[in-house]
Amino acid sequence: MNNDQQQNISTPSQTILKHNKFWLTVEGAASSVYLILTQGALFTAIAIYFKLTTFWLSVTTAFPLVFQVFQLIAPTIIKRSKNRVRLMIIFNAGRFIWFIPLATSLFGFSSALEFIVIFAVSQLANALAGNVWVGLSRDLIPEHERGKFLGRRNVAISITTMISTYIYTAILDILSKPLSIIITILIGMIATIISIIATFPIRDISLQEISQQSTGNLAPGTNKQKTDSIKSNLVYLFSYNKQLLQDSNIKRFVIAMFAWNFILQLTAPFFAYHQITNLSMSMRLIGITSILTSLLSIIFYRIWGVLGDKLGHKSVLVTGINIVSLIPMLWFFMGKPLWPYMMGVDVLLTGLGWSAIDLGILTFGMEIGGKNSSACFALANAGAGISGLAGAVVGGFLGQKLKPINLTLWSFEINGLQFLFLVGGLLRFLGLALFKKVQAANYAKPGVMVTNVLSIIARRFAIRPAELDE
Repeated sequence: MNNDQQQNISTPSQTILKHNKFWLTVEGAASSVYLILTQGALFTAIAIYFKLTTFWLSVTTAFPLVFQVFQLIAPTIIKRSKNRVRLMIIFNAGRFIWFIPLATSLFGFSSALEFIVIFAVSQLANALAGNVWVGLSRDLIPEHERGKFLGRRNVAISITTMISTYIYTAILDILSKPLSIIITILIGMIATIISIIATFPIRDISLQEISQQSTGNLAPGTNKQKTDSIKSNLVYLFSYNKQLLQDSNIKRFVIAMFAWNFILQLTAPFFAYHQITNLSMSMRLIGITSILTSLLSIIFYRIWGVLGDKLGHKSVLVTGINIVSLIPMLWFFMGKPLWPYMMGVDVLLTGLGWSAIDLGILTFGMEIGGKNSSACFALANAGAGISGLAGAVVGGFLGQKLKPINLTLWSFEINGLQFLFLVGGLLRFLGLALFKKVQAANYAKPGVMVTNVLSIIARRFAIRPAELDE
């Protein structure tokens, strides 16, 4: 193949680029309607209907992370298939297993075991689909446009999330069970159908390039001397990931992800649980706070995307972690009579901080992994899954013990879970220290980043070259 042909494969035309950007955005927006059912207050409400205890609520909340372990086999599957669009469609179709609890709910049947198994299978499919999506996005979107594209895509996702959150919470508040649960799951299934339809038009123009690389690069299942045996694939999988970890920067990133997700899962399941059971907040009120958070995210996704492309994606990630580390400590004061005021601050910090992390961890991971982004994310997410499960088990045990504790200091009410929030917030700063050790081409300190956020809002760019830490 001559140089012109190779350039055409690696550099898509603007027409194809716009085409892929549009359909990747539509797919993401539609998928978000389903995905929000697997997290936060909506997931908690559904899990409570299916009679999950506090401990099992904590464990199942970690499933999206736990099943990231199976991303380790995704590169092998991709190399064998050589059709990433088709694979993403197949894996996303795994969500249709939710039709089983939908059907049983029609007869008023709800089982914790049924829900746990169904949710586990759907999260396995999501993990594999996610790895395929990362590889597609990295190859189809040029690096210099990646931050801006993902920022705009996340804006579309946030808008869709706001609308669907309002609809979901209204349904759960107005309609009685099991009808509200049935309609909620059904909407998620319809959205999945739309996301699959939106995947078909995506043009994987890097496919031929990947096929060529697969004969020359080390990757699970690509060595000419491989056999089809499971043992052989496991040997190559181990060998490949061992070689990947020889890159000290990737190793630091994997370790940081491991620790960060353990810390997150200590408290993650209990924020929504505290709102529903201890604060007795209505689903619509919880939905309103989620919508306000999404509105803020829409604003900041674009800002973080611009800053990431100019000042470095690590800068965005570290700034976001600094912000969200304060949130669990804020929740120590999330009791009567202070919670309405604390909730307002929480909305602001959540919208600002998590939009930075959601964008930064993806773009920074792509920067670190380079051509091995899919494998790098597979390894990092596999470690995160293992540590997330460990954190969920420890958090579930502590939550079960702390939940019955109720104290009143003067007129301030404190539930035992709030002590867990306080400790969880302090531990997040340990995760922050590990991410700081990962090296990046460009890095600006959080104070500089916040200054530039304010400057962009004021329609000017304030960064000076001297403020960049190389």
